[in-house]
Amino acid sequence: VTELARAGDEKAKKVILKIFELFGRKVSQIAFTSLPFGGVYLAGGVTQALKEFFNKKEFLEAFFKNYYSNTKMKKVLENIPIYIIEHPYPVLLGALSILRNQL
Repeated sequence: VTELARAGDEKAKKVILKIFELFGRKVSQIAFTSLPFGGVYLAGGVTQALKEFFNKKEFLEAFFKNYYSNTKMKKVLENIPIYIIEHPYPVLLGALSILRNQL
């Protein structure tokens, strides 16, 4: 789907747009649950596949429209930054950090 969207396929773009809407809503629900004021870090295969779409206005708007869909909690969410981990294997970086601290 991402390859088709990159190539300009309108149906694929709509699918990606829907994924961003759902992703924004799920991230806001997780943020409400844990209140991670240090930030929400997005990682994993889906995030890696979609990372280039985070640079496009229409997809970011869909994400944040749903991220801020609960207007009563918008002020809380505005204080929680969102980061995208671009490293393909962040788990290995964490494991390496633990190993270095133990040596």
